[in-house]
Amino acid sequence: MRTFLRKTVLFALTLVPLGAAAQYYDLGQSPASIRWKQIRTPWNRFIFPENYQGQALRLMKYLDTIRPVIGHGFRYGPMRMPVVMHTQNFASNGLVMWAPKRMELIVPPNIETCAEPWLKQLATHEYRHSVQFNNTNRHFIKALSYVVGQQGSLVGAALLPLWLMEGDAVMAETELSTFGRGLQPSFTIDYRALSGQKNDFLRQSAGRKTTGREYRRALASGEPANRWDRFAIDKWFCGSYKDHIPDHYHVGYQIATYSYTRYGENIWNRVADYGSRYPFLIFTTKIALHRHYRTSVNKLFRAAFDDLDRYWDSLPRTEDDTRIVPTPRTSFTTYTSPIPTGPYTLLALKSDLDRYSRIVEIDTRTGAERTIRHTGQVSTPPTLADGRLLWTEYRPSTLWDQRINSQLCYLDLGTGKSGTVRGRRRTLFPVPLPDGATARAEYDYDGTYTITDGKTRCTLPDTVSVHGLAWDDLTRRLYFIGLSDGGMWIGAVGNPGGTEGFSVVKPASYSTLSNLRAEGGKLYFGSIQSGKDEAHLYDLTTRQEYRITSSRYGSFAPAPFPGGREAAVTTYTPEGYLIATRTTDPDSLAAVADPRPRNVVNPPRRRWNVDFNIDTVRADTSDNVRIERFRKGFNMLNVHSWAPLGFDPDGVVGEESLNIHLGASLISQSLLNNTFAHLMYAWTEKGSQVAGRIRYYGFAPKIEVEARYGGGDQLAYLPTVITSVPGDPDTSPENPSKPGQKPDPEPSDTDRPEIALPATPSLKNYFDVSLRLFMPILLDAGYHIRYLTPDIELSHNNALLYDPAGNGYDHGMQKLSVSLQYIDNVRMAHRDFLPRWGYAVRLSSVSDPFNRNFGKLWSAYVRGYLPGAALHHSIRLRAAYQYQHAGYYNYRQKEVFPRGADYDIAPRRYLGTSVDYQLPLCYPDGGITSIVYFKRIRLNLTGDYARFQNHRGVMGNVYSYGGELIFDLNVLRTPSAATTSFSVSVYKPSDRRGCMAGVNLAIPL
Repeated sequence: MRTFLRKTVLFALTLVPLGAAAQYYDLGQSPASIRWKQIRTPWNRFIFPENYQGQALRLMKYLDTIRPVIGHGFRYGPMRMPVVMHTQNFASNGLVMWAPKRMELIVPPNIETCAEPWLKQLATHEYRHSVQFNNTNRHFIKALSYVVGQQGSLVGAALLPLWLMEGDAVMAETELSTFGRGLQPSFTIDYRALSGQKNDFLRQSAGRKTTGREYRRALASGEPANRWDRFAIDKWFCGSYKDHIPDHYHVGYQIATYSYTRYGENIWNRVADYGSRYPFLIFTTKIALHRHYRTSVNKLFRAAFDDLDRYWDSLPRTEDDTRIVPTPRTSFTTYTSPIPTGPYTLLALKSDLDRYSRIVEIDTRTGAERTIRHTGQVSTPPTLADGRLLWTEYRPSTLWDQRINSQLCYLDLGTGKSGTVRGRRRTLFPVPLPDGATARAEYDYDGTYTITDGKTRCTLPDTVSVHGLAWDDLTRRLYFIGLSDGGMWIGAVGNPGGTEGFSVVKPASYSTLSNLRAEGGKLYFGSIQSGKDEAHLYDLTTRQEYRITSSRYGSFAPAPFPGGREAAVTTYTPEGYLIATRTTDPDSLAAVADPRPRNVVNPPRRRWNVDFNIDTVRADTSDNVRIERFRKGFNMLNVHSWAPLGFDPDGVVGEESLNIHLGASLISQSLLNNTFAHLMYAWTEKGSQVAGRIRYYGFAPKIEVEARYGGGDQLAYLPTVITSVPGDPDTSPENPSKPGQKPDPEPSDTDRPEIALPATPSLKNYFDVSLRLFMPILLDAGYHIRYLTPDIELSHNNALLYDPAGNGYDHGMQKLSVSLQYIDNVRMAHRDFLPRWGYAVRLSSVSDPFNRNFGKLWSAYVRGYLPGAALHHSIRLRAAYQYQHAGYYNYRQKEVFPRGADYDIAPRRYLGTSVDYQLPLCYPDGGITSIVYFKRIRLNLTGDYARFQNHRGVMGNVYSYGGELIFDLNVLRTPSAATTSFSVSVYKPSDRRGCMAGVNLAIPL
């Protein structure tokens, strides 16, 4: 009981480190070759690559200008923290984190963005997170941080729900700009469609009584009920595998804006304050909302969405004027970037909940389609000329997962040959030209764009980003969508008269433009000018803009059919973004007079009472500020957290038993995310222990060094059988005998003479140290993800090994592990839990190169993924063969050993096989409201068999069978990305009586 109570208390004390383990996160591991600079200001410390200096000064000005207003509604403004800028990643993003405290920004402009420069949008959003953290890091949480460092503030970061933090940040960037993200029609398009479904159902049942059977049948068929909570309310926060649900940014924004309008203040300021005072009450959001406002998250959600519902129902009803093509669909489907290839055929990108992205060919008359090719993660849409399809994909570099480029890809429709174009790794919007060349936009890591056709280059000002490119065959010019401080506009490469540079064709406005195409002297693109996303046309001859479509929810990506009399678009419906067609007859088009966006689909909301608009800020990069060199070597160690406990931050979550003791721990992570260190001192049952680890990921081979001293006596290894023939007994250094005791002999058909054991010397403290080098080499990251990983680890500990030749003990043992692994898996769709296809091969060896008494072990491992009998059923096959050259000491490690069986054998030859059949049982999408939400239940049926030969040549076998019941769930309304898997397993091994049961928790850290 005392042990149980002690571990319970220690576990409670380590709730902070447990949360911290999920936050020791790196957005970009920077290679050592990058040279860094820094600027120190009273509020921030800016760290950036030396070639990004101009843009860093611009970002510094944005943060400095917005600082007085970004904290609106909260008691405290933004906190002082380092700002680290990563320039070599096209997957634009940002985060503000604790442990260590910093703001990390991936600064290359987002390819699909609204009409606001990316640095402005990024600065506003992430700086608002800094405000949120500064308001939760108060009172009790602030005191806790003195005890455990920055990891203590992680508790404060959890006091505001993640959906609220992101929604509040979206509200900030919307309120402090002209027409920001929250006002974009696409930001509410999913909710508007769901609301429209509900209203359609109500209209259909108007004037008659709806029976309960009809109501239940409508629910079962996917038709809406008469309330927004037709789903379990947690579904709107946590997502679903069954239905398409907008992410937590969307629901958070709607609740944040509604609550600000309803109560006339930012109610989350009081929630943050209450939580920081009483975090030990756990449900602080619920308590604070009830105490101060007599409301709850559930009430706010229903009120906000009922208000949206009433507003959208009051708008004039508009029907789609497009013709939907009846393509095959199995779930919510997204078609993008249609490319007409003939009068009745087109190509498009397609993805859904069941399948990953692929290029399909569609017959617009019948809707019949066939898959042409699967793709990776597409960054810019495909274009076609002379049977050659070009597009770009996000591709990590060969050695650096966080250096993500935009790689040019191609497909020859005639021959079927496809691949990537070498050297085109920073390419955007490829456009085939009539002479066989390829025009494209190129992004440089200094923040500038260049448009080139291979012969001439047009470098744009560093205040301009490119978001579309097209070639017009009539005017024989390249046109592009540009984004700068004044909004989005369309420009033409080259000035009249053939001079270099560019000219503006369509003036700038804050209407978001997208999906630029050109043909026959006309530009086709998407625009939000009407208040919804619609397809537009710009006539280069008359300089007149027209709206092509009029949609209920929105239409996108217009592309003309041959002849220009009809265009293909994608139109949003409750079933997804579907392929549609629309005539482009001039008499059917609506002329656009005012290019500014209209606010149609967003209900009136209370605006922030601040006199500020970041769109009016113009940054001068010539400011006289001191720029210093950021010395990586001096900043490798950055101790951000500590604790009065001895624990391993990597293992505290994954350990089957709590390995936490009284003592002290220090945790370090460099701001560049390439150096991690941990030092621990602990009082254990077996004495004091010191342990440490350091990792450096700045070189191509990753380096890890670990050491441990104390926590028990050094080990004394004795063979299981002491014989006169060294090298014959079956024993293992992983299971030592007790020092000074003669082990029991292994049963044998023949008697063997034994020799006397020498006296065991006095034991010292245990000590071990290891060095590991490994290098993940990415060979492909398209539809197939292929890795080749060499791995080598050498460890040493001060164990005592009985030496039969000298009849004494050797001091110290080493273990050299070498492996080479190759993995090839296809990408997974939203509903997949394992790849549909994939395989892995690993060759490895284990030995002690400095001790001839050890055996040598060679092994080969293979794994394959195959599709099962139905969609999302998965078969996993595994097999391993190993041979061990027997020594006086042998290794017990085995791959693919039957689950639940006794592991305590050290075979000379071993063959293990395993089969898993995993399938989804159901998608409950429900649970205990706000506590636990079950998204999916899976069943995994298993069977394992192994056959082995011991050192005497005697064959043996063992098998097991059983299964796992796996629950995919979210706790406390965490978003979809934080889905956790909890499993209960039962196995029946052949070498034990009864069954072996266990539980496992897989946390997505």
